[in-house]
Amino acid sequence: VAEAARKIAAGELEEPTFSPPPPPPPRKAKASKKKASSSAQGTDPSGQTTCRGGESPGEELSPAERVFVPEVPGLPHELWVGGIPASHASTRKVSQILYCAIPGNVGIAVPVVRHVVRRGWRESTRKRTGASKGGENTAGDGDPGDAADPGDAAKKKPKGAWLGYAFVAFRDAEEAAQAMLHVDGKVVRETTDEGNPVTINLSARPATVKGMWRRKPKKADGDEKNARRNKQSDDDDDDDVRLDVRLAPGADPSRFAIARAWPRSVLSRRAEALGYHTVEAYLAAEKTASLEDDEKNGADERRSDKKKRTGTRKPPSPTYSRVRGVPIPPRLLNDLRFALEHTRWPIASHRRGVDAQKYLLVSSSPSAAAKAAALARESAEKGNRDPTIDSRPGHSAGDPYGALKLAAFRVLHWADPRFQYDRLAVTKNFTGSPHVDKDDVTFQYAVSLGDFGDLGGELVVESEDGAFRWEVDTRDRVARVDGRFVHWVRGYDSGENGARYSVIFYANKPSAATERMRLPVDESFVPAGTMNGNGDARGDGKRAGASPGAVGG
Repeated sequence: VAEAARKIAAGELEEPTFSPPPPPPPRKAKASKKKASSSAQGTDPSGQTTCRGGESPGEELSPAERVFVPEVPGLPHELWVGGIPASHASTRKVSQILYCAIPGNVGIAVPVVRHVVRRGWRESTRKRTGASKGGENTAGDGDPGDAADPGDAAKKKPKGAWLGYAFVAFRDAEEAAQAMLHVDGKVVRETTDEGNPVTINLSARPATVKGMWRRKPKKADGDEKNARRNKQSDDDDDDDVRLDVRLAPGADPSRFAIARAWPRSVLSRRAEALGYHTVEAYLAAEKTASLEDDEKNGADERRSDKKKRTGTRKPPSPTYSRVRGVPIPPRLLNDLRFALEHTRWPIASHRRGVDAQKYLLVSSSPSAAAKAAALARESAEKGNRDPTIDSRPGHSAGDPYGALKLAAFRVLHWADPRFQYDRLAVTKNFTGSPHVDKDDVTFQYAVSLGDFGDLGGELVVESEDGAFRWEVDTRDRVARVDGRFVHWVRGYDSGENGARYSVIFYANKPSAATERMRLPVDESFVPAGTMNGNGDARGDGKRAGASPGAVGG
């Protein structure tokens, strides 16, 4: 500026000439990041969904790597449940809240909590003090003397508590719609872990997938690594036994899979008796025997070209015995099948690690079922319904599985009225899956029925030393077995529309505990109904038949 003034005074310049500095770059608005974070986390109080696009909260996607997904209906059997305090936003506590919100006499099964979000939105802190024209309380309609002090504007606005939401799945769309009528607008009073009372105002809506920007699927960077890994696994198939193969009709799981189902203490005694130094050495021998059986049966032709396995002594093959359960009277069998075919199965299996299309665990007891049967008879005497097939006392009492429990109770009451079971395991198309029911305290009763092929479908039980196996025919029959031995279901063909149902009566309560049976199967079992002469076509007092060694090991 001084130099310009000198030149102007000397007549060298008429006015100063210089370029102004460039303007600063425009600053990004903070609201854009907040908006992106809000859309990524799905924090709409109406809470239709959570983000499923894979991007992290607050992450902005470039136009080249995002695609817009419009809002579409979710699964018909799922509900969005909101208004859950952050202190109760967990799977266990949400289940407890729904248990309190849904009445116990409407026949709705406990839903499965799929996903829980702790921080969905903040609770409003505005005071509702007056009344609007419609009679609803509104904020800011109170006494003019209660106006806020202008100095309070400078203070930080208090934030409300975080509220979350959850997605829950019911058995079907009809049950979800029925549950929404009971949950939406329900007020539940609970307590926090510290013992403080909390009031929960629930809201429920059909689950939807909200419109959002989602990340475009990218090709995995490790495609070549995955290909190499898959090739490596193919090359190593001769050293690994495939445990996830669907069993062919009449086939059993591999010897290695069956051996692994036993506790290590049993394997240790078995290895010592067979002359193996360690459990690992015994399992290696069982694996080798399984692979040799696969090669013999032509299960994998690739293995026949591999190098022969030598230096491992093969364990002895077991001896099979075939046992047939006692036939169930047709009337009881038809009632049980009717109840099974009309059961509304849960969405998620109640037992993991088994190969079954449906797996249902329900609590039941002979005393409760006897009361339900008495109510059914009383209702039938009044001419309300047929006590044998159309009786559904569980529905009137609010039990979603009442009809199934009643039909199963009648079968066991005919077989063994003194057996104090407290659980029912009901399955559809259960196959393979060697396992031990370690929580059982006594023996169990097994029944199977349905439309499936003539080959396979038997319940197979193995002795502790692995030397004997019992093939138990439970089709339209009842048998007494001990689930504390390893057992599985032999492969079968159910076709496209067929199904194999099974009902297992067992007990976990200590008062019903008994010693483990000497043999896994009670071949001398005689149902109480046959001794009374009402139902067994084979005659009174005839025992379950067995033919030891009928099938080669």
